[in-house]
Amino acid sequence: QAVLTIKSLEAFEKAADGKATKIIIPSELQGIAGLAKSIVEVAKEEYEKGTLPKLEEYLPNIKGYDTVVLVYPCWWGTIPQAMFTFLKKYDFKDKEIYPICTHEGSAMGKSEIDLVNVCTKARIHRGLAIKGSKVNVCDASLREYFMGLLMKEN
Repeated sequence: QAVLTIKSLEAFEKAADGKATKIIIPSELQGIAGLAKSIVEVAKEEYEKGTLPKLEEYLPNIKGYDTVVLVYPCWWGTIPQAMFTFLKKYDFKDKEIYPICTHEGSAMGKSEIDLVNVCTKARIHRGLAIKGSKVNVCDASLREYFMGLLMKEN
């Protein structure tokens, strides 16, 4: 599902004409990323233990961003622990957050609730769940998602 999420991130860049920054897991985990069962097992263990893994890279800051679009896989019904690492590192005060997740049946899970709990000073918008099998054809869904949100806000 990680590959599917990268594909949806690339589709987001295209649909929103935006710039994306990938959250990169440590290189020792990247080695097993090709083995879906292994990376999911690692994610499950991190989730169950509440482990926040270090990331390979960090942004210097997010001060220049008013809008943050989070694209992530829904693992174990929520955001991957690496995404929690990212979220807890930065101050999201007054930021607009748009969650987009890939899934295999859980839709958004409880990730929107978890975002509200972690990014308490941000405005969390209704998320978009993209079924993994639809990632290659999600461009129209992404445009519709953002256009719908923009129309509601104006």
